[in-house]
Amino acid sequence: SINFVNATNAAPVWSTVTNVTATTATGASYSGAGTGELVVGNLAATTWFRARVINGACSVITDEVKITVSPAAKAGTVTSPTTVCTGGSITFTSAAYTGSAIAWEVSTTSATTGFSTVAGANELTFTMDNVTLVAPGQKFYVRSVVTSGACTQARSAVRTVTVDPTSVAGTVTGAGIVCSGGGATLRLAGNVGLIQWEYSADGVDYVNVPTATVGSASSFSTTSATGTSATYVLTNVTAGTYFRAKVTSGSCSASYTTPVQMVIGTEAVAGTATAASSTICAASGTTITLTGNVGAIQWQRSSNWTAATPTWTAVSNATASTLATGNLTATTAFRAILTSGSCTATTSAYVVTVSPLAKAATISGNSLIKTLANAICTTTTAPLTLGSGTVGTIQWQFYNAGSSATAVTATTANSFTWTDIAGANASVLAASSATIGNVWFRVKMTSGPCSVVYSAPVNVWFKSCTTREEAPITIFT
Repeated sequence: SINFVNATNAAPVWSTVTNVTATTATGASYSGAGTGELVVGNLAATTWFRARVINGACSVITDEVKITVSPAAKAGTVTSPTTVCTGGSITFTSAAYTGSAIAWEVSTTSATTGFSTVAGANELTFTMDNVTLVAPGQKFYVRSVVTSGACTQARSAVRTVTVDPTSVAGTVTGAGIVCSGGGATLRLAGNVGLIQWEYSADGVDYVNVPTATVGSASSFSTTSATGTSATYVLTNVTAGTYFRAKVTSGSCSASYTTPVQMVIGTEAVAGTATAASSTICAASGTTITLTGNVGAIQWQRSSNWTAATPTWTAVSNATASTLATGNLTATTAFRAILTSGSCTATTSAYVVTVSPLAKAATISGNSLIKTLANAICTTTTAPLTLGSGTVGTIQWQFYNAGSSATAVTATTANSFTWTDIAGANASVLAASSATIGNVWFRVKMTSGPCSVVYSAPVNVWFKSCTTREEAPITIFT
């Protein structure tokens, strides 16, 4: 309400003015007689009021009174990034608000409590410098406060900002010397932020590493599904290559690890193993020689080298290019492992075959025909059978003693000349003779190149059994 003090007790007439300057009042509309007090209703715009006081034929107009109408406060919207790097700066901007004054409030407690007004922050934009990280992933909350005259303040929606920790690159391990075609696993530890592995052929220009789903780089392949994990698996490395990890924590600048290099090492070469003979007698040995090899040598041996999972055992103190096998009692395979740095190569298995000692048996089948009295015809054969349990290959031999009935024994057998019977290599021999007389038979057993034994000889007597033709009988009558 507006009060008017009327010294003359004359009745005032009120008027409103919507456009007033220091010297002019226009648009006045009088409301008629009134009292000393005017109750103003709801106003939509700033308005000036004055009273005209009439006393008889005289009148006077009062000075104007201004009633200012402020629009309702409207907070508008606040925009800003949602993250800021610790120690960095972030700017908040208010837009589409209605009011005559703006302030900013900040809370580190929650989006609903703990807000305090920032001193001196009264502009459309508000910048926070050197934002400090209290704890990893800390959040803080900002809102604007708009005032319109004496109207109730309006607050914007809260803007939530996450403070990112500074990017920390960490340390890469797993690099070093690798054999051509070999592989390795790179591991990153101590990093803060998201990882992106990179590689370079010259250590200057880096690009993102390939993954298993997009192929391989020219100098290596990979089985890693991504290039963003803490481990990165290299396969088929064929050239020296540099690697590093790019680590980025939210809005913070990226940090890079110290580059590491995969270096192709000197290749190991297996070479070729040879020996004077790959077959030896039981309880003897041989010397195997390795040629054309590159790298440190370690000999190994195996008795089950043909198994699906063979067992190889290192030969003690066997690191020279020649290997003395020592006396062997069973066939054994040998190989050499060549090592050059981290590179290895393996020779093919060299098999030393050990021949067992030859073993003969007793011959049977001549018990009824070993005397002249029981001789058989030269046109027939005698089935001689070599007993079981022999070792080695069979070769039947014979010696024709003619008409001599002197016995040939195992002791005296080698005093005579024996002849191999062609094709007679089975355990049963159909003994025969083209001439009459006392014919001796034995078996020569041979195992490998060095072991020969003979069975005890047996004899068979042969005789001529020709048929005599009778002259026809003539009967005289």
